[in-house]
Amino acid sequence: MVAAGFGGPAGPPPGAGPVRPTITGGPETVAAQLQAVCEAGVGIADLIFSADLLPPEVPPESVKLFSKEVIPAFR
Repeated sequence: MVAAGFGGPAGPPPGAGPVRPTITGGPETVAAQLQAVCEAGVGIADLIFSADLLPPEVPPESVKLFSKEVIPAFR
């Protein structure tokens, strides 16, 4: 999980600006990473399902997969 340490073991380099932890992987991996975030005390997370380098069809499919496979793990 890239979010571990929020920038690596030593944290982000000085002057790097805000750190944006990344959660990636298949549904089970993403659910486990989100569970770790919850256990760290985070109550609300903003999720972004797009990136400038992805083909336009990937983010909508990611949202569908997230809603079918990850959200139910948190109910």
